[in-house]
Amino acid sequence: MHITKGRYQIAPHINILNKKLLDVAGGRIKRLIVNMPPRHGKSELISRYFPAWYLGTYPDRRIILVSYEAGFAASWGRKTKEVLEEHGEDLFGIKLNRLSNSAYRWDVLGQEGGLNATGVGGAITGKGANVLIIDDPVKNDEQANSKTYRDKTYDWFRATAYTRLEPDGAIIVIMTRWHFDDLAGRLINDPDSDDKWEVLRFPAIAKENDSLGRDEGVPLWEYRYPVDKLNKIKSQIGSYWFSALYQQQPIATEYQIFKTEWWKEYSDLPSGSLLIQSWDTAFKEKEQNDFSVCTTWLLSDKGYYLVDYWRAKVLFPDLQRQVVMQYHKHNPNVVLIEDAASGQSLIQVLQRDTKIPIKPILAIRDKVTRAHLVTPLIESGKVFLPKNAQFLADIVNECSEFPYGNHDDIVDSITQALDYLRRRSSGDKSLSYLSKLSRKQDNYFTNY
Repeated sequence: MHITKGRYQIAPHINILNKKLLDVAGGRIKRLIVNMPPRHGKSELISRYFPAWYLGTYPDRRIILVSYEAGFAASWGRKTKEVLEEHGEDLFGIKLNRLSNSAYRWDVLGQEGGLNATGVGGAITGKGANVLIIDDPVKNDEQANSKTYRDKTYDWFRATAYTRLEPDGAIIVIMTRWHFDDLAGRLINDPDSDDKWEVLRFPAIAKENDSLGRDEGVPLWEYRYPVDKLNKIKSQIGSYWFSALYQQQPIATEYQIFKTEWWKEYSDLPSGSLLIQSWDTAFKEKEQNDFSVCTTWLLSDKGYYLVDYWRAKVLFPDLQRQVVMQYHKHNPNVVLIEDAASGQSLIQVLQRDTKIPIKPILAIRDKVTRAHLVTPLIESGKVFLPKNAQFLADIVNECSEFPYGNHDDIVDSITQALDYLRRRSSGDKSLSYLSKLSRKQDNYFTNY
């Protein structure tokens, strides 16, 4: 309170966060992720006062401070510098070196310690870091929804920022969640990383089993953000963004097109009247390209049953062979392939060289609209997935993340199959009335 002159209000979540920062300084926590709503004091504590206290207490150590852009990081570097310029000698017996007077880099006089500030993607010069602080690496929704930006951020973190860390150094990532695949999401879910992250997640409104011990519905900082103010914010920004930004739970359950609990499972495959395969195709095998996916489905009087699933990144010759192999594996009545982009060449070759019953499908609606067409089938409990199948999680996860996930190949294959089957089972020829469709388009649906 002496340093802040009473302007910084202490709240229960700030006290918990302060204790965790002491654990970081003492070497008891090496990897810390803090997810909190906007304007709840996280940056003020972690990017301003903690660096000042840390460098005052350990003047031979260094901090690297990162934000979404260098100028914003430097603004926190400047604020930390001002704290130590005013109070460093009285509280810690230190002074700052006037020869290193930039907000982007400054040093403790006569010591090895100091601070470097930079932006995501920027170069980090000079000495390493005993503590690496990454504060809000995402600026806005445009960056959050860009897979290219998310990839660049994570690649920069691994290749540049991480390599500046001293052998026994600590990392603090503080951010408001924007996307399930943002930097915090990747760090938490990276199966190839040996880092063990301690995660502090403080939702603006308490849910069941709250980490702070709050009753359900109690706000995080009632003094500044009472429930009525939070509800007003929610009404202004919508459930999706409120769940991500304020509840630290990207992709609100009520916003999902495919809810996880809708899927049913089966142990024994029933008899059925129609067996089909549905392909979503891509021809390239590089990591950034899409997968090719085949799902095999059985239409039964009880519902729609997923029989099998295949997914890989392959070149055209391998894709062609896989279509033949998957067909002979199950002998479906029809094989659906979208008549667009990569699928067109595949359809032509298979119709010319094989006797596989290919059904070209022309998608005249966007992906999200097609998904909404089949959600009633899933929501009503008519779509069954094989219990204990190894691929079960892949399917449920991609569908739950759609349309904000990294991939939608599985979703495309499933929606294509279910849309075809629902028309066959109900006799729905609703697309055939569209008189403005070309004759070629009409031909795709004459057999529905």
